[in-house]
Amino acid sequence: MKKKKKKRPPTISKLKKKLDIPFSKYIRLKETDGGKQGRCITCGRTKNFKELDAGHFISRNWYRTRWDERNVHIQCIQCNRFVGGEIDEYFLWMVDKYGRKEVEEMINRKHDVFLLERKWLEEQIEIYKEKVKELSA
Repeated sequence: MKKKKKKRPPTISKLKKKLDIPFSKYIRLKETDGGKQGRCITCGRTKNFKELDAGHFISRNWYRTRWDERNVHIQCIQCNRFVGGEIDEYFLWMVDKYGRKEVEEMINRKHDVFLLERKWLEEQIEIYKEKVKELSA
């Protein structure tokens, strides 16, 4: 009789990727008209939901701001992936939306220590899955 292998909990790396999915979908649903059309914040073109990304003002590499909703907004794939996020236009849009002081604080906050814990990631996954479900209804 074979011993059953214990199922290992997902790694932090897998949980980060798992959280990115509902978080991205939530941002895109929230900033479009019911998941149909939305306007890229950097070039202004109206695109279909599937042609929009959840573009990060501050790079996703910084965990402190990676899942901060104020740091992530809809961008067309062209602006987000192929033009480096159009960071100059994004900065101006952010200042207009949040004010220079808050944007500068966000930029400085990216350096704050942010220890990723399994429990926090799992909770956030469930929170954003629920938010997506609510917006999709």
